[in-house]
Amino acid sequence: MICATATDHAALTPFTAMLSPLEAEAIFQRALQEESTSEDAVRFTGHMLMEKAHMSTEDGLVMHSLVELGEAAMLMTDLAVGLARRTYRL
Repeated sequence: MICATATDHAALTPFTAMLSPLEAEAIFQRALQEESTSEDAVRFTGHMLMEKAHMSTEDGLVMHSLVELGEAAMLMTDLAVGLARRTYRL
């Protein structure tokens, strides 16, 4: 059986936050109603990164978090992944 050992996540900023369950639910409901703000998005994303980190530790996984650095960084990442795939035949 093959088991996962790591998990990858991405965000636009490295911001993290722990929201109360009521705060997280309120932001989620505003998003469902298409009434959320950009601040809501930042706070909820930060909260979800923390939640995912918590779940990763419970599952014994290594959490790899990527922060958006722009198109140049994405291109460099794509090049590095392509090189790794060719080198290690992934």
